[in-house]
Amino acid sequence: SNGGQPAFERANAAFERAIALDPNFIDPAGELTGAEVERGQVVKAYQDAKALVDRHPESAMAHFALSYVLRYGGAVGESAHECDAALALDPGNYAFRSCVFSFEQLGNYARAKQFLELDSGSDWANSNIIRLYIRDGNMAAVRGLAGKLHPVILACVDHPGSENATRL
Repeated sequence: SNGGQPAFERANAAFERAIALDPNFIDPAGELTGAEVERGQVVKAYQDAKALVDRHPESAMAHFALSYVLRYGGAVGESAHECDAALALDPGNYAFRSCVFSFEQLGNYARAKQFLELDSGSDWANSNIIRLYIRDGNMAAVRGLAGKLHPVILACVDHPGSENATRL
């Protein structure tokens, strides 16, 4: 969270150690592909995530790791396919909530909302569902959530173009 580069490196070392102890330990392998993406190593991340799915096609987390890499690599349709595969293998897993971004980018807002509902009520889900409520024109829901989480959004919704909105 706020440990900076040293914490990031320690986490990656722990993931690598876990995989060295158990090459079939999927969760740390998926975390490492995410870390590769964050470092801008998208091609390596894709190769590693694809190999993980090839070795473990039964693993929802492997499909989710590949979906993450594909989304960051710009293959949003393929990412959505992997999100669907992950959810089919492990229905209800809140960890798949970030698949909202793939479906949102594809314009499939109903499916995007289904992924947010996996973590319904969390601050993360509430912060991200605001965009979908705006698209639906459900400004009452936007006001309800924004008032608690994002005063800037609330100011913009209630007074677009006002001094208050630009000042916040």
